[in-house]
Amino acid sequence: MIHDIKLTLVGMEEGTSIREQCPFCGGKERTLSITRNFDSGVFNCYRASCGAKGFIPLNPLALPKVAAAKKSKIKGKLVADFNFEELIRPSLHGTYGLSGEILALNPCLLARNIEFVHGEYRTFIGDGLWLYMRDFNYTTWGIYTKKLVGYNWQSPNKTWTSIIQEVDFPYYVPTIDRSKPYVDNVVYFVEDPLSALKVAQLGYQSVALLGTHFKRDHVLELVKQKFKGIVWMLDPDTWQNPAAKSKAESLASQVGPILQHKIVYMNQDPKDTDIQELEDICHRNSLFYPAR
Repeated sequence: MIHDIKLTLVGMEEGTSIREQCPFCGGKERTLSITRNFDSGVFNCYRASCGAKGFIPLNPLALPKVAAAKKSKIKGKLVADFNFEELIRPSLHGTYGLSGEILALNPCLLARNIEFVHGEYRTFIGDGLWLYMRDFNYTTWGIYTKKLVGYNWQSPNKTWTSIIQEVDFPYYVPTIDRSKPYVDNVVYFVEDPLSALKVAQLGYQSVALLGTHFKRDHVLELVKQKFKGIVWMLDPDTWQNPAAKSKAESLASQVGPILQHKIVYMNQDPKDTDIQELEDICHRNSLFYPAR
């Protein structure tokens, strides 16, 4: 899809804009605006349920300038709402927008001393593309999404905090242990991106599913070729609500004939659970699935 937009940009004259059908949300109306600049292009879908937005360099040196940053939100330190096709592989397109995973490719210089790099997590977050950022001294790290939502692991308090409108450095994101033999066998379904990131930080695959608009087909598309089983982590707000609990268990039972699954009724959200307790829960339930 990014490639098709890039081909469209190549055929456009500098300074022109067109409207096309959005390939990300599949809408019938021409909601995708494509604008050609001198050596780059931008696109933006105006459908509220999609919001796909990106920057496509037509020249390897065509990087956004610091002045392009939304300074009112991120103090001009980072360039907002740009997706770099060199770093993104689209993997799932649902009603909640585009999700992707980071590829282990070369860093892409962004602005001043900030660069996008591939991350160790392979967490799918329903509310946007995400990238890792670091400076050249490897001292500051951050997580960035197209909706300007950041997640900061605060130490020594060891709690996740959300940064909704302002993204600022420094961040600290612990390194996860990819050596666990069961990491790639099971995927954890949680309710929100913050919980997904905390589970992923422990080294487990995690999907923010229950609080988004993904459907059964999207679930199967995501997991059927990648994992051996699913662990559903239902927080108290879900399993203590009869309607929400029924919906989650119904979805789990539909997936069950295709993949092994297990439901865990949490005492609190994963994001609010003590990190050691969460590690024990994940480890115990991952052993439910034998190694491939």
